[in-house]
Amino acid sequence: MPEELATSGKKLVKHHWLRKLAWLFVYIALPCAIACHDRRIAIAVIPRTTATPIWEAEHLGIQAVTQDTNVHIYWNAPTREDDVEGQIALIEQVMNRHYNGLILAPDNASALLAPVRHILRQGTPVVVIGSPLLLSSSGNLCYLLNDEETGGRLAAQRLALILHGRGNIAILGINPDVIGIVDRTRTLASVLRKESPNIHIIEERAGTFDEDHERQAANEFLDQRRDVDAIITLSSATTHGLLEAMRERNINTSKLKIIAFDRDDDERLLFDTPRIDSVVIEDTGQMGAEAARQILQKLHGQPMCSTRCFQPLLVTRENLHQQMSQLHPM
Repeated sequence: MPEELATSGKKLVKHHWLRKLAWLFVYIALPCAIACHDRRIAIAVIPRTTATPIWEAEHLGIQAVTQDTNVHIYWNAPTREDDVEGQIALIEQVMNRHYNGLILAPDNASALLAPVRHILRQGTPVVVIGSPLLLSSSGNLCYLLNDEETGGRLAAQRLALILHGRGNIAILGINPDVIGIVDRTRTLASVLRKESPNIHIIEERAGTFDEDHERQAANEFLDQRRDVDAIITLSSATTHGLLEAMRERNINTSKLKIIAFDRDDDERLLFDTPRIDSVVIEDTGQMGAEAARQILQKLHGQPMCSTRCFQPLLVTRENLHQQMSQLHPM
């Protein structure tokens, strides 16, 4: 009898500890396992604006890389490219929510320095696409940029072709707050001086991302200048502002050629007007895909690149289908 009681007591003690271990798993181990299973990499993406082809291409590029992974993409941007304060506010939200990475297409090279520096101090990797900030690349800061020298050269060579090496041109929309636009302007002017000295730049005008402002500026330009053979518009806002001003004045001639940069419309719609000769387009789809790869690479202990440039494409009516097929993200 005492032996049976002893055996029974040992069994009770054993069951008691088994129950404790079971409850320990329920209260500690199981929640930990669930948390580990549900833990996802969260990457914030803030383009200049949304719902436009140039930045939706970036979104598609990022999705192409992350769609089969355990990565959550937070995608948000101001409704206008000139809303720098709105972009700063979104970056501050990313700071407060402690995302694992940030992909940013800055609206302003200097105004975004403070919030980006703050994010970098938190140890968050940042990939800047399109146009750089006034900040050197580092271990946690990578630049994936549009090759503005190539873009400026493409526009200059197209001008030489359509003007047969001779004529007067205007450059509209020079935005001093966007380094990429300044660089493309400088290259365009330099190539024309060297290779097409009989094409003269007779007007250079500053611009912004505000389409209404660009329409007013275009009206002022058209009041003062009619002796130009071609116009370069350095942003989509400038392009649409100029086209609207020309519509208001019923200027329908195809003799005045427009070479545009960037896009916020389907190219087929842009080419519906005879005024547009060609568009120089950034490959934001490839930039977005590579930005996602760089962030994931960094989060897995591998270094990010410092700077990489992507070639823009010159799209015309003649090569529209061929060139647009190259802009699909990989």
